[in-house]
Amino acid sequence: MVTSIEWVWLTATPNHAQVPSFGEWGFVVISRRPYRRPTALPEGLRFLDLVSLPALFDFPLDMARVPAAVNRLSNQVMVTTYEAERGRVAGR
Repeated sequence: MVTSIEWVWLTATPNHAQVPSFGEWGFVVISRRPYRRPTALPEGLRFLDLVSLPALFDFPLDMARVPAAVNRLSNQVMVTTYEAERGRVAGR
């Protein structure tokens, strides 16, 4: 996904969070300019603060970015990658 976003000249900044009952989820901040971490957050947040924010953008080695082709309607790289990974996890 990140490769495809960058291919159209946008900045893609991946991040991840542990979502209770669902596990690890990934997200991508997309912008025309490089992402800059905020210097302040909205009041009243219970699970996020400026100290813990950088950890959302820090990926362990087993979650590091890997080379990927650009996803297009004509090649559906994301679909085939998902199916291949799902098969590996499911033991197929």
